[in-house]
Amino acid sequence: MATEKQFRSKLIGEIKKEYPGAVILNTHPSNIQGFPDLLVLYGPNWVALEVKKSATSRRGPNQIYWVDYLDRLSYANVVYPENIGDTLYGIHQTFRS
Repeated sequence: MATEKQFRSKLIGEIKKEYPGAVILNTHPSNIQGFPDLLVLYGPNWVALEVKKSATSRRGPNQIYWVDYLDRLSYANVVYPENIGDTLYGIHQTFRS
């Protein structure tokens, strides 16, 4: 099983390959507690992604709050190896709209 860091690198590589020119920002956990790990800007659209190493990894209450809140504004998701396909599809729907 890959570490969260290894999975994050793979995810970022997939996004960069599919969306050249996308700006991918690693957020800092001390700025807003629970804010998703990655903010991806592409054209006029954005997505926020909380990266976990597996579907069973712990999610803090603030992480759940921020993912739900940001998903109502654009697209946000908790992404892990078991749902990467669904997440990439959600990103595609957001960036191609």
